[in-house]
Amino acid sequence: QWAAALDLLGTAISQGPEPNLISYNALISACARGQQWVLAIHLLEKASVLQPDTITFNAVASAAQRSEQWSQALALLSEMALRMCEPDAITFSTITLACSQASQWEAAAGLLRELAMQGIAPSIDTCGRLLMECEQRGLLSTEVELLLSFLSLVYREDGHRDDLLIASANSAAARLLACGDGDGARGVLRDAKLSGHWNVVSEHLWGKTPGVAKTPFGWTMQTVAPVAAARSHRGTDLYNKEFRLLRYVLRTARAGDPSSVCEAIETFGEMERGRSGWWLKIAGNMKAELLSSAVRGAPPLSEGPTVLEIGTYCGYSALRMALHVPGVRVITLEVDPVHVIIARNLISFANLDHVVDVWTGHSQDLLPRMALRQGQEGLRFQAVFMDQRGSRYDEDLALLELHGLLSPGAVLVADNVLKPGAPLFLWRLATSGAHQTQLVAVEEFAMPTGDWMSVSVWTPGSWRHSASDATSSTSECMAELLRLQSEADRTRAKAMRPGRGVTFEDWSELARRMRERLGLLGIAATAEAIR
Repeated sequence: QWAAALDLLGTAISQGPEPNLISYNALISACARGQQWVLAIHLLEKASVLQPDTITFNAVASAAQRSEQWSQALALLSEMALRMCEPDAITFSTITLACSQASQWEAAAGLLRELAMQGIAPSIDTCGRLLMECEQRGLLSTEVELLLSFLSLVYREDGHRDDLLIASANSAAARLLACGDGDGARGVLRDAKLSGHWNVVSEHLWGKTPGVAKTPFGWTMQTVAPVAAARSHRGTDLYNKEFRLLRYVLRTARAGDPSSVCEAIETFGEMERGRSGWWLKIAGNMKAELLSSAVRGAPPLSEGPTVLEIGTYCGYSALRMALHVPGVRVITLEVDPVHVIIARNLISFANLDHVVDVWTGHSQDLLPRMALRQGQEGLRFQAVFMDQRGSRYDEDLALLELHGLLSPGAVLVADNVLKPGAPLFLWRLATSGAHQTQLVAVEEFAMPTGDWMSVSVWTPGSWRHSASDATSSTSECMAELLRLQSEADRTRAKAMRPGRGVTFEDWSELARRMRERLGLLGIAATAEAIR
């Protein structure tokens, strides 16, 4: 409500009390959200007598970024220098994002190098966004530079920083190999070995580079540190669990054996449940069997189905589908660049990197691009697995349909539709004439509670009974769905905090409430998975 905020400022100037810098910062932030770039600059000038601080300039930079004014955003750095105001990570990240959105890659890369020189860490979101743009635009050298240099600045936890450096180098080498640059991959791996950043995945990738000995210069492969050497199980490190998973799999599974990799991931998840009470969010055991069975029922193609997964996490489900669906090709999307790196390492270790492609980026950015990626005919999927934030499911399904990304008869599987829940998505499936759906009650992996998975077949033009027939008022129903969606998002956000934010008892209670309230809307499980 930037206009209302501006009125309040005018009242304060004319009637008092006199607005201070905090007032101006808040108003500039409102203008940024409203994409009012010119007004933000005007307010910066009016606040000049109050000595604008870094927060002020960050708000103006955000306004420039949201209004796609990259040159004006870049000019703010000079203005800050004149005012003896130090930029921080938010300043650099916001301006870098503005430059990348405008395809000003030299400027963006220069800002990232400045960040590195000053020892300032860019945000995870900024790194992810830049990596996405590099992958989609074919800017391989910039992508490799990001992986090798800048991402390590983001993550400074001593217990796993070396893990990230090793995994990042492996991810860069894997990308170079996928793009046909064997010499580049060999150079990255050689440098990683010289700096002591080498593991069994590096060994595997080195063996894939053309015309070289199995191990560089006869070096002995460094032993991967055991899982016990990692940080405390209850550390506050955001990626503590994921890096310990990577270490465990590389230590216990067999290289080139996807089954043993999947088994090791499941074993680690079960161990976490008993040892630390943490839940490893994978669709394991009965869920994995249901997913594989559903995807095998996708429309047949001579070369095998192309499957889209939204929400890679560490790559478990992509590996399961690649392992159990003959001839499948999996494209999997993940917004978190650290998860992308870990997934690529596990997929390379399983020797399925020729089957599974991991793309960095958010589904809302990548799905519209897919329609144009493969030429005039576009890219179409015979199956889709949704395992991201449940409140995105209905929006992503709309994008898939809008951009023609589904083949007729495509199978759509969605996890966790009961807990944390995807109420709007379930309503869309129940009321749309384009989906024949089963809601399957299934036991959650490594958690003593139940969940639902939805399995749908996309049949555009068909008609079926609507769940709205069981409700008295569509508006009342939508209000209740929005309340349920909000509750699901709050629980999901709490669960993503470092440490154990949601107990197993909390999950069970949420599932019970969701089941009961969705039932009043005519939405209930229609089948049960039995082992």
